[in-house]
Amino acid sequence: DRGQLAVAHAGLEDSMVGKTGRAVRDFCRHGEGPRSPRRGTWIERHRGHELVVHGHTPVAEPRILNHTLNIDTGCVLGGHLTAFRWPERTLMQVPAQALHFDAGWAPAPPPREVTLEATV
Repeated sequence: DRGQLAVAHAGLEDSMVGKTGRAVRDFCRHGEGPRSPRRGTWIERHRGHELVVHGHTPVAEPRILNHTLNIDTGCVLGGHLTAFRWPERTLMQVPAQALHFDAGWAPAPPPREVTLEATV
């Protein structure tokens, strides 16, 4: 991918791209943490040229913000399972087959395929 794509469960600081270690692993899995005053702001700080694809925070539709792509569309909450295809830059969705956790979350819109060529 020549450094065009990075994928993490919860998040990835620019300084962590291409690195390993406990701090990197923890941030990729948990993001800034539920009690952090900076929770979720890594997206606002992202200045890297690579697209960071992540999840961890459910959204109704895949969300592109500051060269990051959140594909967590709440499958465990009854929404959809979303996949990002690379290098095609398309999204595929299938509806959840069951509600595994009821948090009162509204399901995602109907499944569709979206091309991200113009936006990413």
